[in-house]
Amino acid sequence: ERVVQRVIYSVGYGGRSWEEFADLLRTYNVRLVVDVRKWPTSKRVPWTEKNNIEAFAELALDQALNLGADAIIVRTINNTEHQIRFSTNKIDINKEWNYLRLEFFLVVDNNKVMTGNFSPVSEDMVKSQIKQAIDFANTVDPSFLYQGIEDKQRSYPKVEDVYDPSIKEFIGQSPEMVNEAIDSAIQAGATRVAGSLLFGERQSSFISSLGLKGSFKSTYYNLTVRAFQETLDESGQGLTSGRMLDNIEENFIRAGKTAGEFSKLHRGCKQGKPGTYDLILSPAVAGNLIGGLVEAANPLMIMIGMSPFQDKIGDQIGPEFLTIDDNALIPNGLGSSPYDFEGTPHQKTTIIENGVLKQLIHN
Repeated sequence: ERVVQRVIYSVGYGGRSWEEFADLLRTYNVRLVVDVRKWPTSKRVPWTEKNNIEAFAELALDQALNLGADAIIVRTINNTEHQIRFSTNKIDINKEWNYLRLEFFLVVDNNKVMTGNFSPVSEDMVKSQIKQAIDFANTVDPSFLYQGIEDKQRSYPKVEDVYDPSIKEFIGQSPEMVNEAIDSAIQAGATRVAGSLLFGERQSSFISSLGLKGSFKSTYYNLTVRAFQETLDESGQGLTSGRMLDNIEENFIRAGKTAGEFSKLHRGCKQGKPGTYDLILSPAVAGNLIGGLVEAANPLMIMIGMSPFQDKIGDQIGPEFLTIDDNALIPNGLGSSPYDFEGTPHQKTTIIENGVLKQLIHN
């Protein structure tokens, strides 16, 4: 049996340029670098600063325009994320990671477009990535879907309850709360409990060559609890998610209890027979089904024949109790933000009202 040996090195950056640091990593064939500094800043060595990604965004914009791009939008994301995974009633994994990402959308020759993303580590890398994207964009066919990008800077709506500074204290509290969710599921009748918690803090910014810019800070959490009886079919699920951490302990306990109770209800369950049935759907299942309607109400899906909504505007396509809004301004909403990728302010858009298809949704 082949044994793969893995070596962990420690390395310092003091007194080194990025190029010297990169050469050192290549000399020892280092494939992955983990920043373990408690305070990831350095006035003497600015290329090691995590907020240097904003400078990379400006560089990407300048590089694209210098190489002949008509327009470019650059978005940066600085995300610190934590994950706790648990199975057989105990925590297995508790880890943290940070990632920086630069995303872009650029236009050449009026209507040739290109998108891409990468994790920037040096000025040379940013310049190279943008140049490759422009070179490739010049070889593609014009996009008949492209109709321009936002060119007016507008005031952005304030989205309530999207950032909770207590996320930093929650890092230390989270394992105990996960154990409370596990205990709650067992007390409700489960024999085995598994699941995961994902939470973090994100800073997102964008700049556009057309003069627009914006910045948005958010926190989030998502707990999934799966409770089991003797067989895998005898299971139940509990979920809780949000941006704010108010009442999060109670939410975790409730999610565990819900999973345990549903698993207990499934004892001795049998496979159903094909047929037509009236159903009571959990919010998660109903959300997935309704989300499919939103995806179908997209002009591109209609154009490629993947939607049943062609020529259906104004038709009754669902029950009168069904109304669906696209709304990225909901307080505490996981998808809420003040603007979209190109800087257009978000707004509430009604897609289906009282079962009637009112309008389509697209960028």
